[in-house]
Amino acid sequence: MDFLQSTLIKTKHFFTTRKGGVSKTPYDELNIAFHVGDKRENVVKNHKLLASYFGYDYKKLVFMNQVHSNKVIVVDEDFYGIPSCDALVTNQKNTPLMVMSADCSGILYYDENKKVIAAAHIGRKGAFSNINKNVIETMKKRFDSNPKDIKVAVSPNIKKCCYEVGKEITKEAYELGYDFAIKEGFLDIDSIIQYQLEQSGIKEYEFTDICTRCNSDRFFSYRAEKITGRFASVIMLEE
Repeated sequence: MDFLQSTLIKTKHFFTTRKGGVSKTPYDELNIAFHVGDKRENVVKNHKLLASYFGYDYKKLVFMNQVHSNKVIVVDEDFYGIPSCDALVTNQKNTPLMVMSADCSGILYYDENKKVIAAAHIGRKGAFSNINKNVIETMKKRFDSNPKDIKVAVSPNIKKCCYEVGKEITKEAYELGYDFAIKEGFLDIDSIIQYQLEQSGIKEYEFTDICTRCNSDRFFSYRAEKITGRFASVIMLEE
């Protein structure tokens, strides 16, 4: 199976590609999203393939109805269902958290000291509303995490070479103080994420240099394909 991992995060985690699953075109191959038009039985098979390959319980997987918000939900012993939010935080063992992406960033957070993890889906709206800050504040308030102990890894995403934006989004970026992320009509999401992480006290973080639109043969890209699947960013605390 084709996947990526971070050198920073020392618990079970991975970023999938579109390779290694059973879905057919245009969702080929390893689509893990139920909401994009793929056959449900193929998506279920893909999830079970992932769970078997990486060694976690498919039934314990937690994912979100991602709504491009800055809302964070804590997964505790009373948690159930599929929440409408864009970030999950937990200290529960053997509870994998998943983000689904096709150009947006899947961001994984790990505090080895307090044994806390988080996963966030960050597109333009999530970046502009600083969901990063909300995730880190939640880890601090609920689990006493110190930002300097939190390691962060960012999935492949759409890069500044391909993220063309119009005047309205450019204006919004300038109004929010993110003018540094706009150059000649293109948006650099990574620079905003990095700025927010540093402002929140994160010392160690890792980005890939892989643009999902440039590499849509390996990663799902909404901008490149419109009708397409989603790849996964997953993290889990082990016993």
